[in-house]
Amino acid sequence: MCQAIKFTINHHPILFRFSDSEPCLPILMRNGNIIILPWGNKGERLGLYPIGATAHIAHVQSDKWKSHRPKSVRIACEAFMMMDKEGNEHWFDTQKSNQYIRGVVATQPLADSVYVLMRNRDLLEPDISHEWPVK
Repeated sequence: MCQAIKFTINHHPILFRFSDSEPCLPILMRNGNIIILPWGNKGERLGLYPIGATAHIAHVQSDKWKSHRPKSVRIACEAFMMMDKEGNEHWFDTQKSNQYIRGVVATQPLADSVYVLMRNRDLLEPDISHEWPVK
């Protein structure tokens, strides 16, 4: 599961971890600006948002997220961190031309929350997790 991302704003490196007390993710807007949205649900916001940091693309496409009115977004990301089964961190750079990963926003009346969009791992990708971020 994707647990952290790194990105840069105005030459300042920024690191967001899902384990932070109030995790956030940077969303790339169409006009090039970045907004920061809450990342997922660690279990404190029961009922409104799905629990966790990620959403599997198959679940979003099969309407399991329909009640959350999901919207596709791009998450600013130069590198993301995956944790293996033993809890070890593994960092992966995004492509230089594509410095983002895909996400989905669960929209609610009072606030939105963003989740990293995941897919099944390809055979050529590292065997860290069965899921991998969508680029």
